[in-house]
Amino acid sequence: MKATATKATKFLILLSTLGVLGLVDAAPVSAQWVYDNRASTAEEGIARGISDITRARGERNVMDAEASIRQEEARSMEMDNRIQATQTYWERRRINAENRYYSKEEKAAIRERNLEKRMFNNAKRAQGTRPGAGKLDPVTGAIRWPIALMSPRYASYREPLEQLFAERADKQGAIGYETYRKITRLTKEFLEEVRKVLRTEGMGQRDFLQAKRFLQSLEVEARHAVV
Repeated sequence: MKATATKATKFLILLSTLGVLGLVDAAPVSAQWVYDNRASTAEEGIARGISDITRARGERNVMDAEASIRQEEARSMEMDNRIQATQTYWERRRINAENRYYSKEEKAAIRERNLEKRMFNNAKRAQGTRPGAGKLDPVTGAIRWPIALMSPRYASYREPLEQLFAERADKQGAIGYETYRKITRLTKEFLEEVRKVLRTEGMGQRDFLQAKRFLQSLEVEARHAVV
């Protein structure tokens, strides 16, 4: 037993000597770790699966809503094209009639009136749609929100807008540029919050479109005087 201990001691002394002389690499070998992204438990796997399904549903709702918006815009453009074609047809007939029956001065006056009318109509279309008295009280400035925007989570957007439009009604629309900027900023932030709800909680497409049009109409209304 004593002889075995002596041999072990000599062996350790030999290893130490070789390490000092650099003949043996005494540095420890570093461990290498491999990251595994798989679930460690069944419960974690179920939770991840539910999360993936919820996220996929939200993304699908967003894509469906955007597709509906594009379809509606396409129908609107088609209707505009038909109206434009009809207007072009009657415009050509009018020009032919002018060339036949009117003098040069009369033709110039008619062209000027038609130009003013077209400019007015184009400017009116570019302004967008105002909410109307059924949605915004012109006397008190009270806003009649659509049901899609009545959730308590939107209170932080509704309340300041209600206050701003009440002040606007008191001042007959003379709100100033800074107030107009506040209304514009709030309506855009409100719409962005509605988009988030659409992505995460699956708001209906019809409700989203209704909410979007209403908020955009409030922004348009802020540009005009109270009627």
